[in-house]
Amino acid sequence: MTTEQENELARQYSLATQRMHDVVNELYEAIHTDKGRPRIYPSQVGEQLNKALKSITEEGNGIREAVRQIHE
Repeated sequence: MTTEQENELARQYSLATQRMHDVVNELYEAIHTDKGRPRIYPSQVGEQLNKALKSITEEGNGIREAVRQIHE
């Protein structure tokens, strides 16, 4: 692996994990009311959790693809 490839892979990891971090922060906000109280309805929490997990999975898949491409 060249230094350029390594730097690009690190950049892709950084971007993807930052987006994952943002998703988790958004999830935290979404499962609390504007007054900071936790939401109590399973459908509300489940919907937000599913949305977050989908986004995190997509970012994880992007990381997998990036590292796979290095080995082609």
